[in-house]
Amino acid sequence: MYPTTSVGRGFGYPNPNMSGSFYNANDTMRLRSMQVDTVVKRYPNTRIVSHDRSVFDVPVILKNNAQLNFRVTLGPNFPTQAPVVNLMARAEHQFLDHNSLVIHPKLRNWSQQMNLADMLSEIFQEFIKIPPRITSYAPPTFDVQQTLNQQSPYPQYMPPPPTQTNGYQPPPNPYLTQTPSPVPASSTPSPPPVKVDTRIPIPPIPNTFEEVDRLTDDEIKDMLNDANQHKFNEFFDNLTYVKNLKKIHKDLRDANMAIAMGNINKEEQVAKKKQPLIVKQQTLQTVQDEYNKKAVVQNEIATRYSPQNLLSMLNRKIDEVDKESEDIGERFLDQKGDVKTFMDEFVAKKSLYYLRREKKDRFKETYCK
Repeated sequence: MYPTTSVGRGFGYPNPNMSGSFYNANDTMRLRSMQVDTVVKRYPNTRIVSHDRSVFDVPVILKNNAQLNFRVTLGPNFPTQAPVVNLMARAEHQFLDHNSLVIHPKLRNWSQQMNLADMLSEIFQEFIKIPPRITSYAPPTFDVQQTLNQQSPYPQYMPPPPTQTNGYQPPPNPYLTQTPSPVPASSTPSPPPVKVDTRIPIPPIPNTFEEVDRLTDDEIKDMLNDANQHKFNEFFDNLTYVKNLKKIHKDLRDANMAIAMGNINKEEQVAKKKQPLIVKQQTLQTVQDEYNKKAVVQNEIATRYSPQNLLSMLNRKIDEVDKESEDIGERFLDQKGDVKTFMDEFVAKKSLYYLRREKKDRFKETYCK
């Protein structure tokens, strides 16, 4: 057994400060896996991004049914080092920096005895109570590895005045069905609902485009000239909003293509594994039929030789031998036969009679209580 600490919400984590064989790389991998399992159990729609389960996305549903996606990255020194948590969109919030990196005090005060799922739940509740103001749905770009390599990736947290954040509301998204969801009456924080909207949130169309605002009237007229159609097409394709839409479209297409190719590649495997299953199913049906036949025979035998039936058969045999002994006595009285022959036959029948009576009493006492 590993020496454990009382902190850890029942995990029984090994203490890394112990020396010797109590703590090694296998223990670290086991702890990492246990921590990830708690997150997946708490948030079943968690999507594992990396094959070693060190990067995963956790969807969080807001009260207006909009969805936020948080990416959690576990560094090589986790659980000694705190995880990196960032919002997969550019937004403004008291617990986000300019790169949408979460800077919650729980992360700054992380210790290896803490439960990752519980900590993430507390952080996500802050975003549910006060939703962030989304400025762009494009994922933020920053070097996660550089952040992990820093001694303390989370700066000193200084919460801004309430007036700077209380007014934050997520922008309306016309591609999401905004239906009110019931808010629990209990003050105890509860995990987000399991059911989520799996549709891709499309960035809302802005009222103005900065690239267009920077053009002069002559430049606009020049692009709208039929002879300069290629300039207009080039300008349109280089708009930031259009690039983001094309990237979303490409990512969706590539993901769907990968899923389709994976399904196609598995068709042959499914066909190969299906045939043995068919054979086993036929064998199972044959064995089941044979079992049913034998079960019927067994039931008939069990009924025929039940304690009550055996007792009835024994009573009939007792009555038969008793009647035979009485017949022997009557024949002797009527015909005055040989005394020795009479005694031999009569004693044999009466002995058999009392023997069966004794067996009946014992059988009744043992099996017919």
